[in-house]
Amino acid sequence: MKKDRNAEVARALQQGKCQHPKTVESRDATTGDMFCGDCGDVTIPWAQQTERQHRAYRLDYGHDPKGASA
Repeated sequence: MKKDRNAEVARALQQGKCQHPKTVESRDATTGDMFCGDCGDVTIPWAQQTERQHRAYRLDYGHDPKGASA
């Protein structure tokens, strides 16, 4: 059975999930959250990121984000 891509996108939009490609994902310098560069939805909050993602932030900015508890 072939999936109906339009139905999947509509269902995801109703659920509030971003459907943009990950190539447009960016990082908020203040909070450390990863977000969609197209719609602005937070895709991965700082607290749910991997240690590797935390190290990448620290490499870019030289410190943890303000208010980060991880």
